[in-house]
Amino acid sequence: LSYLPVYVVRSTSAATVAMNDGLLEVVRAVASRDPGTRISNDGGWQSSKNLNFLEQDAEAVVNLHVHILRQVSAFLAELGLPDGISTNAANDENLVPWVTIREAWANVNGYGHSNYEHTHSTATFAGCYYVASGFGPKAAVDQSTGLRVHSAAAQKAKDVRHWTTAALGSAGTLALWPGDVVHSVPEHTGPHQRVSIAFNIGLTLRPK
Repeated sequence: LSYLPVYVVRSTSAATVAMNDGLLEVVRAVASRDPGTRISNDGGWQSSKNLNFLEQDAEAVVNLHVHILRQVSAFLAELGLPDGISTNAANDENLVPWVTIREAWANVNGYGHSNYEHTHSTATFAGCYYVASGFGPKAAVDQSTGLRVHSAAAQKAKDVRHWTTAALGSAGTLALWPGDVVHSVPEHTGPHQRVSIAFNIGLTLRPK
């Protein structure tokens, strides 16, 4: 799946702004009682592995869950791979794709915090939703603060080049990419906290 593109969608609607406000409240509540963990993060706070953020009882979390599933469906349709694995299996009328969000965690990064290069190799797709950019609503988002996706060729050659876009750090942005793709998050340079929800997607075929 490494050849697949990164799927990026962004919303700035009033409903999205309201959802983000609600998500911020939930993240702060979870962070107040969860010491967090360190996996790929260099500084900042990441919610514990045994805590699935999307299981938090809040309307904003439910809305995000639905939004993620809808965008995964749109991504698969855009790829022309209804089952997410092979075009041949899509012709089998007895099988249907089954998408699950296997785990989700919150990330809070202050100035100078980042995430090392890593993969989510056990997931079909990995994803991230940006709740807050850390630059404020009126500031332009520096593209160096968003997700960086590293090509396999660049990795092999130890090339520092990568693919990124300014939207990948903006509030209301959701990104999806194959789980085995190397990615990182550079040091945050904004005056406020950057908040995101990362997640892993599982995709299987099930009988009708």
